[in-house]
Amino acid sequence: MIWIYGSRFAQNGFNSVPSVTNSNIVKLVDGYSVYDCEMHNDKTTNTQLTCYAPALPESVYQIRVYVNGQLQDDWANNSLCNGTRPSSASVQEPGNQTTVTL
Repeated sequence: MIWIYGSRFAQNGFNSVPSVTNSNIVKLVDGYSVYDCEMHNDKTTNTQLTCYAPALPESVYQIRVYVNGQLQDDWANNSLCNGTRPSSASVQEPGNQTTVTL
């Protein structure tokens, strides 16, 4: 399970029609491989994202966060995103929990 803390994430709410509007997406990237981190929507707020990471091979992964369809790298340079960006992430694995400042 991965927790990402920051500000101005989309408040995920139930919607019968899939949409990138008002949504958060987390992807884990290792070289050329991209893995979806399934969102745990009832643990998501405008300051915290929670997702379930799939079983992954040991490696170094980049965490990519998308809010309303926009990759977080774009947020720092886009005034329309109101400064939204992750500030830290916690990763929980059996017997270990790590927090990293982004």
